[in-house]
Amino acid sequence: GLPDRRLTLLYGGTGVGKTVLALEVLVNNAKAGRPGIVVGFEEGPEELIENHVSFDWGLAEAADTNIHLMAARVEDEFRDVGAFDISGLLASIEAKIKQTAARWVLIDGLDALLGTLGDRVAVMRELFRLKHWLTDCGVAVIMTAKLDDHDSTGTTHFRDMPYVADCVIRLQNAAHKRTFARTLRVVKLRGGQSSSAEMPFVIRSSGVLVAERENYPLKAKVFDEQIGSGIERLDTMLRGGLIRGNSVLISGPPGAAKTSLAACFAREMAKAGERVLYISFDEAGEQIVEDLQSVSINLRPHVDSGLLKMHGVLAGATSAEAHYIDIHHAIREFAPHHVIVDPISALVKSGGLEMAVDVSDRLLDLAKATGITFYVTALSSAQAQAQAQAQASDMESHLANIVDVWIGVDYCIGEGERNRALSVIKAR
Repeated sequence: GLPDRRLTLLYGGTGVGKTVLALEVLVNNAKAGRPGIVVGFEEGPEELIENHVSFDWGLAEAADTNIHLMAARVEDEFRDVGAFDISGLLASIEAKIKQTAARWVLIDGLDALLGTLGDRVAVMRELFRLKHWLTDCGVAVIMTAKLDDHDSTGTTHFRDMPYVADCVIRLQNAAHKRTFARTLRVVKLRGGQSSSAEMPFVIRSSGVLVAERENYPLKAKVFDEQIGSGIERLDTMLRGGLIRGNSVLISGPPGAAKTSLAACFAREMAKAGERVLYISFDEAGEQIVEDLQSVSINLRPHVDSGLLKMHGVLAGATSAEAHYIDIHHAIREFAPHHVIVDPISALVKSGGLEMAVDVSDRLLDLAKATGITFYVTALSSAQAQAQAQAQASDMESHLANIVDVWIGVDYCIGEGERNRALSVIKAR
């Protein structure tokens, strides 16, 4: 957790989620019986509640009991008034702490006030004043600031903020192709250990969801139980079927029956009374269920029973990292025995090949650690010409190296006929 009775700095560019993260920390602490104070320099108390009331934490209710809001907006007439210090502000906060027995203080946008000083030395003086006051008061302080590592224009005199804080967390919103991905990294934590990894996160109605690497170092639930693939002749080729908890890749060109094979597996597991989460990219789940009727694969009873959950998403609508977090959240909510991603190669459209590969690795690690059978399809093309196709083919090559079972589907063309062919290329 965040250090108690210390100064934590959350910094980043515009719109990365600094205030949302800080408020969520305060609300959760307030619910645990640790009251807090919010001092906002850019939003008044009413604005703050109105702008964050859509979240599920219950900020408005907490503001009536264990969170106390103080208005401290910087007005235009405060500019160019000469030298000043924040002693008066700190005295007001201290009085509020004694009145409310607060354990946490959020100072949101202090840089808006310190920016009126226009002098780096003066800013440092006030930051150290804040730190010394914090030591005397014995409360935990979270401070947010607009700082961007990639754009130092106009923020040079704020560069010393991370040096003063005991815990520093950097939030970014980086562009990947045509999508943006928010990331979070603990830059420093005095007196404690932290992960140095830069982890993606998303902001949802429940708040901030961070994509942690739960399977580090590598751990896996190992099974020897065989389960059916949903196709009897394929089970014969697999010497009895798939192994529970294994990862399975079905790859092939468009129209080679990848989705049909995945649907047969979903039907088989649901018939056995096991929960299946079916993630379909770029096609609605209801549409897949309807289309499969044409090949006598009826998934409707299993959808209606709740054992099969169809979850259709548009691949290019957000980053691959955000897709990972949403899938991870869906797995936690539904607790499936098996997860199908069809096609996982669509993640290439959500930020490029590198991000798609990283996300697929993390999904595989998550499945291995929790004993979930991970069944994915991927587009392949032996004669890939377009960049998107080439990247999808590279995705197939990467997945083929790490999955337990690789089944290839393709066409055999000759004598005026086009026939489908299936090969078990690899089965650990």
